[in-house]
Amino acid sequence: MDSGLVLSLLIMTSFLLVAMAFLILFVRPWLRALLSGAHIALVQFVAMRLRGTPPMLIVETYVTLRKQGEDTSLANIEAMYLAHKHSIRRPADLLDLLRAYREEHSET
Repeated sequence: MDSGLVLSLLIMTSFLLVAMAFLILFVRPWLRALLSGAHIALVQFVAMRLRGTPPMLIVETYVTLRKQGEDTSLANIEAMYLAHKHSIRRPADLLDLLRAYREEHSET
């Protein structure tokens, strides 16, 4: 086999793997949010990943809150996750924390 052909196949394979990783990591949660009516910019998913927050967990929480009619920002959800990330395993845990925080601060 020609070394140029092998090199080009290796480059194409690498490109496909990177493209698939991008689709799985960023486009999947973005599409989930878009189809649920919670519009989030694709760049925000990249930023979430860089900050170390799991985009799917944040999106699930955001979509749930939006569907329940609660007005909250993505930044608030992500800040709550970052403050309590060791105790949050699923979206319901994050929802409970957000509601407790909202109740605590609405009474004062």
